[in-house]
Amino acid sequence: MTEDLVVVSTPVDQETWQEISELVAAASSQDSISYAPIFGVENLKDPHYYGFCLLAYRQDTDELLGFASAMDPIHTRDYEWSIMVHPERRSKELGVRIYERLLEEFEKRDFNSETAMNPSNSPHSAAFLKKLGYTYAYSERTMKALAKPVELDSGLDVRAYNEETDREALKAIIENAFGDSSEEVDALIEFTTHAPNRQFFLVHSGTDAIGAMTIVRESNRIWVTALAVHSMARGQGVASNLLRYAQQYAHNEGMKTVYLDVETDNETALSIYERVGFQTVNHTKYWKN
Repeated sequence: MTEDLVVVSTPVDQETWQEISELVAAASSQDSISYAPIFGVENLKDPHYYGFCLLAYRQDTDELLGFASAMDPIHTRDYEWSIMVHPERRSKELGVRIYERLLEEFEKRDFNSETAMNPSNSPHSAAFLKKLGYTYAYSERTMKALAKPVELDSGLDVRAYNEETDREALKAIIENAFGDSSEEVDALIEFTTHAPNRQFFLVHSGTDAIGAMTIVRESNRIWVTALAVHSMARGQGVASNLLRYAQQYAHNEGMKTVYLDVETDNETALSIYERVGFQTVNHTKYWKN
């Protein structure tokens, strides 16, 4: 049996998306693991997401036997990827062939970095990554909360980012909170302000901007990313207020849920998110070569 390897950029067409969805559903049923979040199945047909898929079709039947999804979340050529092979083909070397072609595609795209992902409860995918020479780097929880009306702190004012008046304050918050370079922050601001489904929000205490977050809009939910609080304002409920604002924002937009990712060893953030009402729905491990 031989396979054809086909590369398609996102967003994928409906037929390809359906084939991927069916393969992911079959593997999820076989393993009792939800694979769809790892592969970003819903995002594969979203024009706002950058990336590509590598599809392996059986030559004689055109059956999809395996695939890789590689996403560049903020268009910086830093790819996060996962590979899936049909459960009945896992004893074969198809996964390795997909991986080798995946590396070729990264090189063509002049990539900066590549990080592998797998569900924390998937031992066979962890074994596969170890075989390829990858080592565990860190893990994240995906958490969600309901969109709903909330009461915001009257002493903190959350409002949408204004490029003309807020840029320097936003840069200072992000650099302080994450330790990113000025160039990295400029790239993040440039990407977010030009992405039609992303928007910065800043929280002010009086005239001072002390925290920020990005809201990413999807069809029936939002994601909170890059939540940052200046070190001088920590312990004042800034992060909690931003998260509650996100719940209110989603409710006002007619959406159902708010999602975010957080590293599992960030106990301070986890405690804040849980107090606001976020619950863990998925664990993802990240691997580096």
